[in-house]
Amino acid sequence: MSLPFYWASIYGTAINATAPWTTTITQFGTYWDAVLYSRLLFPSTDLICDRVFLNLEQETNELYFSQRRSIFSRVGYGPAQEEEISNYNWVDLGHLFTMCNGSAEIIAAAQRDLANVLVETWSLTLRGKYPERLFTLGVLEPEVTGDELGVGFREQRR
Repeated sequence: MSLPFYWASIYGTAINATAPWTTTITQFGTYWDAVLYSRLLFPSTDLICDRVFLNLEQETNELYFSQRRSIFSRVGYGPAQEEEISNYNWVDLGHLFTMCNGSAEIIAAAQRDLANVLVETWSLTLRGKYPERLFTLGVLEPEVTGDELGVGFREQRR
């Protein structure tokens, strides 16, 4: 399904469903929209205690860093802490966009397409920033997240 088709299905027949996607963006998008979406596509990350953390909101406050550092200050670091790190490194797609119009089928298809794009772009971002590290990225099904489709990554420790 093409991007113009998504928008045509949501906004009605005023959009030419066969038009190039750039035409649709010029009708509905702004430069600021592009900047915001680029932060989702190519997210900020931080290296804290030699571990990579997703930082979609580009936090810089001490609470953000202290919460993540606290994982490593506990005695008996192990699988539970690995799971806690992973909990910081995924995003629930169902809660990103609350203004979705269209049928459940159209929204589910758009979420799935976005999830697949995010896996690709996050992979590029992580490989570019941390070429010496290995990551596993993937689409997280609602059965795994307990709620909505998600996207996340785990660092493979050597």
